[in-house]
Amino acid sequence: MRYVGDLDQTCSKVLLLPGAVGGRGQIESIMKEKPDVLVCGESNEGKHQNMCVQQMKSG
Repeated sequence: MRYVGDLDQTCSKVLLLPGAVGGRGQIESIMKEKPDVLVCGESNEGKHQNMCVQQMKSG
């Protein structure tokens, strides 16, 4: 399991994406739902993790 972010942040919304949803589907869901926490199955860790971190930093 990997995590990125501020562990002291208050969490009010969790997005659960089990299994291999696919990169595009994961990114679209994150952008639409704007969760505080994302729990997902498989992902392209290098590419999509960096995209998620950049999106979180930009708000």
